[in-house]
Amino acid sequence: MCNTKKILIGNWFMKVARGDINDEMLLLSTTKSVSFMSIKDSINSIMDGVPKQYSTPFSFSMRYQKEYIPTESEKKVLEYQYVSTHGYTIYLMDSHNINIINEIKNYQNKNKNIIIISANNYCYTDFSRSLLHLHVDDEVNVKDQFIHPQDIKNLQHIISTNRNPPNITYTERYMYYLEFLPIVKIIQSNNFSVIKNFIFFHLSEKPYLNIDLDLLLYDTSYHENKFPLQELINADIYLFQTHSILTSRLAIVIYRLSFLNLSANKTQIGLFFKKELNVKSTTINLNNLNIEFINEDLSTKSFRGYNLRSPIQTELTTRVEIARKLLKAGVDIKIITKATKLTQSKIL
Repeated sequence: MCNTKKILIGNWFMKVARGDINDEMLLLSTTKSVSFMSIKDSINSIMDGVPKQYSTPFSFSMRYQKEYIPTESEKKVLEYQYVSTHGYTIYLMDSHNINIINEIKNYQNKNKNIIIISANNYCYTDFSRSLLHLHVDDEVNVKDQFIHPQDIKNLQHIISTNRNPPNITYTERYMYYLEFLPIVKIIQSNNFSVIKNFIFFHLSEKPYLNIDLDLLLYDTSYHENKFPLQELINADIYLFQTHSILTSRLAIVIYRLSFLNLSANKTQIGLFFKKELNVKSTTINLNNLNIEFINEDLSTKSFRGYNLRSPIQTELTTRVEIARKLLKAGVDIKIITKATKLTQSKIL
């Protein structure tokens, strides 16, 4: 558990102890088998670090799939008393349990602290709240432990010392939270290193976040390309950064990861970038633009992409341009203003 994430999670439990509602839900994911009792014991141990002045009893509920029948010892979890001023609900879920997904989305849970335990590869669901995410496979390797004892001690220390949370900028949040990335803001700020790090972070986290690579790359020339994927993406980001040309294939990957929607189609993505960046996808040939490019994959052929140096003309700009051409051709200014609905001052 990295230090920053540890502090964020410790602060999440501290807010629970104070009776506050966290803006984010807590997601603990694993690809391994876990028991209710190990989950209960780990969270109970963390809450043992809550300062006594915050401590009053409350009960919590754990929801599970209807198909799952807990053992008698696991049923005791439902009766366990924790310490805090307010309770929270723990959900054991997977991406196919529609009933639980809908319950988490339900308005009744919007003012509750919620912990989601994903016992399979997590498949993102939009709950309208960010998810503070910790993958615990290493912790589950410890016998009968859901979270490693040393990490529990570290969290207890953060809680007991009331340590302030770190300042996480919007360009760093993807490393800790599952949520939509403000990709337009990042592009307009020329934060190309963020785009690069963001993409490779998700690709490296593939086993944890259930990134289906075939689905992510579907309908792009990255798919089944003879060149290594990392080299292609690095080259496309270089082209974007150096020459303001965003390849359609890179735009598709950025969009699908930014909105955690691997099924988004090209039309949907094209409309998004047209609206937000004021540019349409066109056929681009680097030779015609006198751009020397090191990527063999694109240097010798035309491809679809967005040339951010050539934004779409706005309606107003187009009308002004037409009006001035008409004026130059000798058309009466009164006729032009009536036809274009522009004032003379706009035209002259």
